[in-house]
Amino acid sequence: MIDSILADYPRPAAGTAPDWQSPVCPDEPVQAMELVVRCDSVDGVAAAVAHGADIILFGGESYHHHPFGTKAWQAAVQAAHEQGAALWAATPRIVREEHRAAVQNELERAIAAGIDGIYAGAMAVFTMLEDLNVTLPVRADWSLNIFNSQAAQVYTALGCTAVTASVEATLRQMKDMVRQSGCPIEAVVQGRVEMMVTESCVISSFAGQGQKKGCPGVCSRGAYALRDRRDESFPVVTDQYCRNHILNSRDLDMAPYYKDLRRAGIAAIRIEGRGRNPQWIGQQVSRYRRLCDGTETMLLGKEDQTVTRGHFFHGIL
Repeated sequence: MIDSILADYPRPAAGTAPDWQSPVCPDEPVQAMELVVRCDSVDGVAAAVAHGADIILFGGESYHHHPFGTKAWQAAVQAAHEQGAALWAATPRIVREEHRAAVQNELERAIAAGIDGIYAGAMAVFTMLEDLNVTLPVRADWSLNIFNSQAAQVYTALGCTAVTASVEATLRQMKDMVRQSGCPIEAVVQGRVEMMVTESCVISSFAGQGQKKGCPGVCSRGAYALRDRRDESFPVVTDQYCRNHILNSRDLDMAPYYKDLRRAGIAAIRIEGRGRNPQWIGQQVSRYRRLCDGTETMLLGKEDQTVTRGHFFHGIL
């Protein structure tokens, strides 16, 4: 029975997939995938565009506990546009009623700064965009848990020009979405992926006063992680809404399977760069830029036990 289940999730040897052909029309010319990078600092934005990012995703939930002010939005837009890249606004994956005004105010600051589009991270964002009469292009983010073509079509009907597949979706599911929805599909392929988000502050429970009211802000004074019985460390970061985001102990890395992503018809690939320094962002963007341009000369077929391939080959649904 186990063998029968696993047969549905074949995992090819790294880098051995045949050349990609469009799942819609084999005669169509192959177009390079867009390279999207999410950042939560202006320095990160500058590093990403300097090394070849096509789209920068800025804003939403930060991993440094601070909101994105007007000056940060203006500087980020300027840094992207000066290098010919687009800057899109991210939005939180959770919008509670008490934070609704703050989220909408940030969207207004981003629009005033000259952003090129918006990623919707929660259903509440669509209502905000309607209230603000936003005419910018909108994409559905991975936090909307899009696993299949029906879901992709629903968000297309809501006005989305593209959707980002759930980080728990398999490559096979993404391929089916491309074939059946006709909607451009984006995939998160690199970086620390969120495993959990919680209103309960783990950091305050162990290093603070155990409550958010009157919290001394210990999360801003250092790096924190949860360690499991296997001695794996899972970073814990806090956003500006005092929510804890528990990240994977290992980086997602799909670079060796770039050909498989192209073959599946993925339209855009994303690097998760929040909480990372500009040097790391620059290195990863350069790496994927070479893959997108077909100029990578290094063999990426060796399995690396220090990283994860996420759910691309091992699904949960």
